[in-house]
Amino acid sequence: MNGGVRLERVELEGFGLYREATQFAFPEALGVLVAPNESGKSTLLAGLVATIFGLPRSGDRDEFGYARFRNRGGGSPFRGVIDLRVDERQVRIRRDFETNEVRWHEAEAEGWREILVEVHNPLARRAAGTYADRVREMLGISSREIFAETFFVGQPMPSAGAIDARVQELLSGAGGGRYAA
Repeated sequence: MNGGVRLERVELEGFGLYREATQFAFPEALGVLVAPNESGKSTLLAGLVATIFGLPRSGDRDEFGYARFRNRGGGSPFRGVIDLRVDERQVRIRRDFETNEVRWHEAEAEGWREILVEVHNPLARRAAGTYADRVREMLGISSREIFAETFFVGQPMPSAGAIDARVQELLSGAGGGRYAA
């Protein structure tokens, strides 16, 4: 795993209540987002996770998937973009939720250089292509669930007994990095 990953920006369009392209910038230090209920805080977190790991084509609105997060207003693209700083590199990941096409860019002096374009199916049993390998290299994990339980704290706050056993092992050091899948 790299020495540091810092989220800089998230842009969502057609995702949940964010029908139009909506951008969120994150501070270099710890950031806390406080807003009224039903204003999109949890949707922002879901969009971050979906942009990195994909959005399953589930028709159940209660599950993490397409039916739950596709804006019902229609007409707008259904996509996410995140900008990250990985050590000294700037990385941009773009995902089209309709097609699961991901585009990985890295910043250079001349601007953004496209490193890879591939279709990344979040429900695939085996990762095809190199995108999943790049995510694992960047974050040190490749599990959407572990990412969601370790990279941010959402609501409701988890009680100690509700923290996933895999996360407890990682936090205690007992996991030894064996949870890469």
